[in-house]
Amino acid sequence: MRSAVRAGSFAVALSLSFAVAAVAQVPRVLIGDLACIPRNGHGMAQAVAGPLSSGEEVRIYFRRQGYGDFYWVPARPSSDGRFWGVLPVPEPDNKQAEVYASVVATNGVPRAQSRVVTVPVDTNCRVQLGNAQQADSQHLIVGETSLGQKFRKVAWWQCDGIRERVDVRGERRDDESCLPIAWWERPEMLAPLVLITGAGITTIVQHEAPPVVSPANP
Repeated sequence: MRSAVRAGSFAVALSLSFAVAAVAQVPRVLIGDLACIPRNGHGMAQAVAGPLSSGEEVRIYFRRQGYGDFYWVPARPSSDGRFWGVLPVPEPDNKQAEVYASVVATNGVPRAQSRVVTVPVDTNCRVQLGNAQQADSQHLIVGETSLGQKFRKVAWWQCDGIRERVDVRGERRDDESCLPIAWWERPEMLAPLVLITGAGITTIVQHEAPPVVSPANP
């Protein structure tokens, strides 16, 4: 049986508990059911959250089921009050994922968390991304939840579309694993190189990449 997920199919009714929470200004968050995640494409999770205070944001957390710490992607608000987040493409060995939504304060501390849903990775899964989701899938921002995730590839997920990372301190940077920088383009290599020789001190200013060596002339 082919599994299908449509971007506009998720609908969650706000319960009375949400109304009570609004009075106390305590956020609540619900995540929608995910039928599947495409084997060779981006998945999408949807959630409803509220009430949100100034500076609070909604995140979608994910990982391969039972493997390591969670990662997260920012959840974008839609016009109907829902939130959505595009997930990276799973690696071939990633057969099942865990996903949940959370409301996070400005200091990164979670204020509310949804249930964790277990989602199969399916070759026959089809996700229809809208224009906004498609654009997001080409420039994914992936957040980290542990120090050990920094400077390492997002475990069990492919690089497709991943462009930026956010560490546990909230510092944002280019993804060094999925967007490798040539050694001669690294900032530390652009500084003048000082050589101490018998003839004195020589300063070499590096501005250009090294010449390309022909394969015929190693």
